[in-house]
Amino acid sequence: MSLVVFVGFNGVYLALTGDLEKPGWDALLEKQGFSNYLAKTTILLAPHHGREAGVCHEALNLMSPMLCVISDGPFSDTSSNVYSALASGANVVQAGSPITRRSLSTRKDGTVHISISQREWKVEID
Repeated sequence: MSLVVFVGFNGVYLALTGDLEKPGWDALLEKQGFSNYLAKTTILLAPHHGREAGVCHEALNLMSPMLCVISDGPFSDTSSNVYSALASGANVVQAGSPITRRSLSTRKDGTVHISISQREWKVEID
């Protein structure tokens, strides 16, 4: 099991999924109301650093995030294609220019900065 935290502000909902793996997803999906939070997810921090062990298609099918972020190191076995296919895309500022991205990886993209204000939310990468 791992702790899953949903943070929401001004209509933007982040799902922080820790190192959750498939058995943990299955247990949480049995909890009343958990699916409702998944459906609100705007930005998903991929479970278990994007590894295959964290993928739960039943949970992912309930989400429609705009952006997925994979936090991993220089050597990894991530499943970024699963998360790229899941997300619809969001504007990300890279080197001062906006581009549309579906997923970001700290291994490839560096530090990810997410700011949410009363008027907008934006994502910047180094």
